[in-house]
Amino acid sequence: MAVDIPDHLRALTGGDAAARTEAADHTNSSIVHQGTLWTTTGPVVDQVCALVRQDATGDARTLAEVLQFLYDVAEAVGLADEDLDSRADPLDGTWTPR
Repeated sequence: MAVDIPDHLRALTGGDAAARTEAADHTNSSIVHQGTLWTTTGPVVDQVCALVRQDATGDARTLAEVLQFLYDVAEAVGLADEDLDSRADPLDGTWTPR
């Protein structure tokens, strides 16, 4: 349910690594699930982008999970393509420039 999203977004910046992972998993599965976007997607994406801009996610693993969430949203709205798939791997932190 979307009422718990603010708590999960706060947990993304907290000191507990397990809570950050759980928050990232929950956010991804509840905001974009199997390619389906919900009414909360836009506001959550805005908040997640702010966390990324502020470098507030706490560690590289959480950042990678958050970037994967943003990629999943982009894919759901048709912005991601095979070119991006072949160039980026957020979980191992690699990026192959053109």
